[in-house]
Amino acid sequence: MWKHRRLFGNLQTLVVGNIEAASGDDWLYLNGEGKILNLAPNPPRALLLLEETGVPADVYCGKVVFLGETHYGSEGNVP
Repeated sequence: MWKHRRLFGNLQTLVVGNIEAASGDDWLYLNGEGKILNLAPNPPRALLLLEETGVPADVYCGKVVFLGETHYGSEGNVP
């Protein structure tokens, strides 16, 4: 349980606020209030997601953290 709390706290620190998660073939975490807080847009991350998935993405504001996914569906190293 402590491991998950540390990870959650680390993710909040990295995205500078509350986290929002998305999962497909990989995991992505971003500041869930980035647009509301008027954080700077992060188009390179949206472009990276488009290249990886072929699906157009919304403009992400603030920092974005990408993680890979294990065979069991949990977070893993980025491939």
